[in-house]
Formats: sequence, C-alpha cells, structure tokens
Amino acid sequence: MCTNPIFDGEECEICSDSSREKKLLIIESLQILNKIEKAGFYKGKYFVFRKQLKSEYIIEKEKDLIIKLVNYAKEFDEVILGISPNIDGEVTKFVLKKYLNDESIKTSELAIGLPIGSSVDYIDEITLKLSLENRTQNK
Repeated sequence: MCTNPIFDGEECEICSDSSREKKLLIIESLQILNKIEKAGFYKGKYFVFRKQLKSEYIIEKEKDLIIKLVNYAKEFDEVILGISPNIDGEVTKFVLKKYLNDESIKTSELAIGLPIGSSVDYIDEITLKLSLENRTQNK
C-alpha cells in the first residue's frame, strides 16, 4: 500500500521491494522519506501520514485513514512512530499508538535527545529532561 501521492494507487519502488525489512516507519512527509532514504540507514517501508490528529473532530474525520494504517501495520513486525515531537505531533502519536496497541501491534518511537554538535548550554529544558530520562547505558 503506497501512500506516496505521486504514484496514485500504484506502488513505488520502496513499497514494491519485497527484500525490505518488516518494519513500518510512520512519517509526516515525503521530504522526511527522501532524507532517510538518502542517508541509507533504514531498510523498512514507510507510511506517510500527513494529518495532525489534534481534535476529536479531525480524529473522527480521518478514522478511515487511521483504520487503513492499522490494517496495513498488521503486516509488519514493528511499527515506528516517526512523528515530530511538537504538541500536535505528540497528540497524533498518542492517538495512533492507541489504535495500534488496541490491535496488539508492536510500536516504538524515535528517541528524543541532544543533537550531534550541540552544546548542553543551549538545549531547551524539555529536550534536556527527555535526554536524561532516555539516556543509554555505556558498554
């Protein structure tokens, strides 16, 4: 199921590639998809979810799209929520997680932390807090 609007009902080369990993990355735009593909570190498939589910009205209006996503997600071993960590993105992730978890679909989300090359002096409090809470152990 290709969500790339350029292909309008047909599958792009990513969606039709059966050698890709059984992971689904939910992202917000084709620009993000292109950035990840160019970097070459992710080998799963994508679902471009352009909607922000920031109200009950929008959630109800987009229910068919949410159900389509959930049904497609059942084909994968893992679903990664790659939604931006802003207010609308967090609400959207919350809603999508609820629908996916109701179907016992394994989900994860992108880590939030300090960007490479940054200085802790200039990091906002929320990012700093999340970086501390989600720190990784050294081996």
